[in-house]
Amino acid sequence: YRIERPDGVRRWVRERAFPLKDDEGNVYRIVGVADDVTGRKEADTVIRKQFERLSSLRAIDVAITGSVDMQLTLCVLLDQVTLCLHVDAAAVLLCREGSSSLEFAAGRGFRGNAVQRNRILLRSGQLAEAVLHRRRVVIPDVTAATPDFERFAVLRAEGAVSYAAVPLV
Repeated sequence: YRIERPDGVRRWVRERAFPLKDDEGNVYRIVGVADDVTGRKEADTVIRKQFERLSSLRAIDVAITGSVDMQLTLCVLLDQVTLCLHVDAAAVLLCREGSSSLEFAAGRGFRGNAVQRNRILLRSGQLAEAVLHRRRVVIPDVTAATPDFERFAVLRAEGAVSYAAVPLV
């Protein structure tokens, strides 16, 4: 179980107890041992997350190598992204060769279909930063984003709270 110390630090504890009996079998004392197992609990969490990540990467790898259907591969990718990252919705936008815009390729978890109809020109802004400079862009509070943000109207209609653009290379 988890405890919180007076200084506010949270620790995980494992307790064991057993009775001490006299010659007639009557319990006269209970002996207990408490161990701080915080390190083990944290290590278990890290290992579990790494296993989930590797399992997701394996599923994506199988989809890529086992199919020539890009839609199927993108669906597997989006399933894994939404599952592992615990996000409500995700989309893949493709930048076609020789194009200066992003086009919707696949999506998961969206309420409407506005995200599918929205074509984004890569002139400037957060998405251009993500694509052209191969950088992750995160907007933690979409409601505080400026209205000139490329996806503002679509995300607002979807009720999005936060947004991340990550280039797939």
